[in-house]
Amino acid sequence: MNLIQVGQKIRELRANVALTQDELAAASGLTVRSIQRIENGRTIPRGDSLKRLASALNVPVESLTSDPFHESIERGKMMNGSLDVPSALILSAFCFLIHPVLGVVFPMLIWLIFRKDIEGVQEIGLKVVRLEAFWCCVLTCVNAYIVVKKIFHLNLPVPSNVRAFAVLNIVLYIINALVLVIYLVRWLSSKKKSAASLRI
Repeated sequence: MNLIQVGQKIRELRANVALTQDELAAASGLTVRSIQRIENGRTIPRGDSLKRLASALNVPVESLTSDPFHESIERGKMMNGSLDVPSALILSAFCFLIHPVLGVVFPMLIWLIFRKDIEGVQEIGLKVVRLEAFWCCVLTCVNAYIVVKKIFHLNLPVPSNVRAFAVLNIVLYIINALVLVIYLVRWLSSKKKSAASLRI
């Protein structure tokens, strides 16, 4: 873990327990200047300082110096830190563009793997999987209706020509994509709000 990562970790932990830098300094026996230097990534705490900070923050010492790859996975971030698991789950549902069933399968796999470990996955996963399952059912019913009407020459009120078939499918695909985009935007905005509250 580099200087900046350790500093960020300590700042986040301090914010999580609602301590100011002065309060953390008093609880750890370090100076406020030392806390500022650590959080700004200009110095890294070692030995006794590290133990004092861990004790003041009520966390194991290892959590302050853990490997960034494992830390990022635990917090739901992908390796480059730019995409988190809930976002990836929502984006995986866009596989419906390849085949409708894939829009259910991929989000469900991500949901089943990460739902207990990563915040946000349980709630978002359920929404996305339900949406995609419902969308698949509607798409199947619409297409079955058109095909059955055409095969059996039924006199039903909805047209069943090729144009109607194409228009209905396009509308269903657009609606599904728009709902997924709304889910993604809502998740990203809630994530930004929580990140902003941590920085205060």
